[in-house]
Amino acid sequence: MNKRTPSANGYLTMKEACRRLGISPRTLLRKEKSGDIPPLPRDPQNGYRRFTEEDILRLQLILSS
Repeated sequence: MNKRTPSANGYLTMKEACRRLGISPRTLLRKEKSGDIPPLPRDPQNGYRRFTEEDILRLQLILSS
C-alpha cells in the first residue's frame, strides 16, 4: 500500500498516521493525554484511532507550532 493513500475504508491507522507525521505512536498518545492536541478520533465500532487526511493536516499544524 502506498503510504500516501488511506486504507480501503478511507482512514489511516495510528501507525500510518504517525509515519506521515514523523513521530512515534507513543509520542502522539502522550501529546493527547497531556492536552497538547485534541482527543484523537476513534472508530465507534472497535475503539481504534483512525485518521482522515484532514486530521493529518490539522495535527501537522498543531505539532509544528
